[in-house]
Amino acid sequence: MKKTKSIVIIIMLTMLFTFFSISQVNAVERITDLKAVVTKENVEISWSSVQGADGYEVYGKIGSSDYQYIGSTNTNRVYVVGFNNGEDYKLKVRPYEENNGQKNYADFSNEVNFKFGDSLSINANIGKVENVKISVNGIYGELEWNGVSGAIGYEIYASIDNGNYSNLGAINLNKVGIIGFEEGRTYNFKVRAYVEESGLRKYGEFSEVITIKYDKIDNEDNDSTETINVEKVTGLRVKMDGERGTFNWNKVTGADGYELEVDIPNYGKATYETINTNISLKGFEEHNKPYVARVRAYKNINGEKKYGEYSDSIEIEYKEEVDEKIDRVSEVNIEIDGTTGTFSWDKIDGAYGYEVQINIPGYGTETYETTKTNIKLKNFEESDDSYSVRVRAYKYVDGERMYGSYSSKKNFKIEKELEKVSGFDIEVDGSSVTFSWNRVSNIDGYDLIINKLGLGDVTYNVNGTSLYMDGFSDGEYTAKVRAYKYVDGKKVYGDYSKERDFTIEEELGKANGFDVDIDGDSATFNWNRVNNADGYELMITIPGVGDSTYNVIGTSLYMRGFTLEEYTAKVRAYKYVGGSKIYGEFSKTITFKGNNTIGKVENFRISDYKDQATFSWNRVEGASGYELVVTMPGIGDCIYEVTGTSKYMTGFPENGCRAKVRAFKNVNGKRIYGDYSSTVSF
Repeated sequence: MKKTKSIVIIIMLTMLFTFFSISQVNAVERITDLKAVVTKENVEISWSSVQGADGYEVYGKIGSSDYQYIGSTNTNRVYVVGFNNGEDYKLKVRPYEENNGQKNYADFSNEVNFKFGDSLSINANIGKVENVKISVNGIYGELEWNGVSGAIGYEIYASIDNGNYSNLGAINLNKVGIIGFEEGRTYNFKVRAYVEESGLRKYGEFSEVITIKYDKIDNEDNDSTETINVEKVTGLRVKMDGERGTFNWNKVTGADGYELEVDIPNYGKATYETINTNISLKGFEEHNKPYVARVRAYKNINGEKKYGEYSDSIEIEYKEEVDEKIDRVSEVNIEIDGTTGTFSWDKIDGAYGYEVQINIPGYGTETYETTKTNIKLKNFEESDDSYSVRVRAYKYVDGERMYGSYSSKKNFKIEKELEKVSGFDIEVDGSSVTFSWNRVSNIDGYDLIINKLGLGDVTYNVNGTSLYMDGFSDGEYTAKVRAYKYVDGKKVYGDYSKERDFTIEEELGKANGFDVDIDGDSATFNWNRVNNADGYELMITIPGVGDSTYNVIGTSLYMRGFTLEEYTAKVRAYKYVGGSKIYGEFSKTITFKGNNTIGKVENFRISDYKDQATFSWNRVEGASGYELVVTMPGIGDCIYEVTGTSKYMTGFPENGCRAKVRAFKNVNGKRIYGDYSSTVSF
């Protein structure tokens, strides 16, 4: 089969952590704001998220070719790669919702057009990103930097354990939340600003690299820790901004880093490490007693940390700021899909944004912000205890953030994930295919996904562990299967099996039922349909000319101009495989003649005397009779049928009459006429 260059989607957010770019979710409807940004390496397309959409399908078009399915995503921003220089491209997207394994699609979005070339410039006269900082609270971190004048957005790059840098994505703010840090690993971050000119993204210089090593530290004191040559930290202080606290202290000479210990009411001690003399933590809540914090310095000696004495403790009284003019969020709706949770709520009038607080069993709380009325969060884990969520609205008054009351807490749990389907196998027999796989315990059924190249996915619900299907047309296919069960009336899915490829190359059958219907000089050819045919080739042998071939899409063809000579005809089906025509067997050969050839009347003459006239003419071969047309003044045409080659008539006026004659014959109940003779006046 002929292979063409593929256009490929790369989902933006990869690596070991998740970069939260919270998306607006509206009612399922057509996307109208699709846009593309072209760089030297790829094309980034983005659009506003659609309420209720379970995903989006992306289609691409090269030059004058048809649109082809590229891939799907559940985000509203993707990178597309795999372009040829100088080609004209178009992209479009359509959202869909999935119910009981069936996808319901909205209309396609607007098109975006672009050309990909080597000459694109990516350098811009825009400032370098400065003062990049990172703060960490558990597995959650927040990266922020100084805004760059004129920039419309920023790209964030990261590497893990000094590996290659990866692009985490772009954002139009100068800070971003990051989740998914792992214990004992070192993370490097750098940021660059960009502008867009004529659809192209142009960049400023990268910021300096900021590095953080994430270590989860035992919260218990170690009284035997040596403090030799490590001074006691002094000057510990905290500045509160809403539920965020920024801690600062005096530098200790020779220290390699610092540990901040915070005693959280009703939870216990939590420890945070930094190499700076400040750290920012968020997620403070109102309690019936204060938070208590202290900090100590350490030095690395022979691979071990040697600690100094803790600073004096400080107490933090946190009181929630409430603006009674901001309504309370009434209720939070929760949808769980595996380890992903989608949280939504009603809009609060006057609110600028919302804080979403998640209580994590055995850990504490994490807080996320969004300006939308929904948020999707990933990487929840199974637990015997329940998570809880609550939301409050906020707005800005005179530059200060003012909060409404939190909604009531709503609990949710992460069910045990279903097993991944194993042993997936496919057997092809002509146009029939049998799919089979190993059984998964404690499930309600399976979803089998079959994709024909360029046409998209079709889902089949199966109760057992195999499915036989017939009627596949020629082409390349992929298939995969996953188990599901119903939890609280909703489908919960396991991971997909390994995706398998298979190809259908079915032989074409013989064209049967070939026949011809003759009507004068016209012939209508008919035959039966052949499965999987792209068209048919009708071959007619014309006397004195030879074979003539006609391509037909349907199963019939009407033609004219056949004479009384003898013709032969036959037909065969064809299809395209790898860009070449493949033919089936010819039908039976049929012989036929046209039956409408009848000569023109010759030597038409009139003998007249007074009011009498005798009309006569030469005989025409094969004629059944003749039609005599006499035109008289004041009367018009009078038509007479004559079986012979003459006719006597009386009663004509003195002059001004004229006449003509033509032959006819009867074929299959129809009258076939020859040409008229010359017209004679009398």
